[in-house]
Formats: sequence, structure tokens, C-alpha cells
Amino acid sequence: MLIWTVAAGMTLLLFVAMTLLVLFTPPPGGGMATPGRTPAQADGTPPNLVLPSGAEDSTAQPTAGASATAEAANERLDSTAALGLWLSAISAISALLGLASSLWLGWRKEQREAAQHRLDLAKTQLEVEKLRRELRQETPAG
Repeated sequence: MLIWTVAAGMTLLLFVAMTLLVLFTPPPGGGMATPGRTPAQADGTPPNLVLPSGAEDSTAQPTAGASATAEAANERLDSTAALGLWLSAISAISALLGLASSLWLGWRKEQREAAQHRLDLAKTQLEVEKLRRELRQETPAG
């Protein structure tokens, strides 16, 4: 039982460490890029777009509100990752405890059944001895 407790504790420590790692490690590149876009495309232009000569660059520049939205999305992703990590930890620990308890209860049941079988064997041997004595007493020594 001590081994299972140590294993569950180590699992819990691993998930606490992973949660802290997820929460306090900044995403790569310093920010969250939208899926399918590179940071160079954040202004909405396709990659490697060559504007014809004389054409004006009328793309909108990112505003402060867009960076606040990106930070909020990062926080949601971090909290979602941490929540997923904790739910995974809880399910893993529950499975571990379920396995340990079913093994322990199975071993106890086997021990009880073995003790019951030994008791039945002893009773049967006593009955055989009793019947042998009765048989000797009933038969004339002749």
C-alpha cells in the first residue's frame, strides 16, 4: 500500500510541476499567433505579396486592443491547458487508486478463500478419522 501512496504522490508532484511550467512559461515567440498565420502576417497581408509599383500600402496596423485580445486569448489557453492537465492528473490518480484497491481487495478475497479451503480440508480429515474409528469399532476383530 505504501508503494501506491508513493506512486500517487509522485504523479501529483509531476502534474503540479507541469502546471507551474505551463502557467509561468511564456509561449514561444513572445505571443500567440493566430492559427495558420505567421507573425509577419498579423497585419492581414498574404505572405510574399509584392505590391505593384505605385500602389499604396493600405493595410491596417495592429491596435492596442488587438494585443489585449491576444493576451486574453493567451491567458485562456494557459488556463485551459492547466485545467486539462489537472483533469488528466485526477483521472490518472483515480485509475491508479482503483487499480490498487481492486488488487488489494482481490488479494484479501483470495486469502479468505484459501483459509476457508484449509478449514474445510481440516474438517474433512477429521470426519474421515472419525469414520475410520467408527469402522474399526464396528468390525469384529476376528
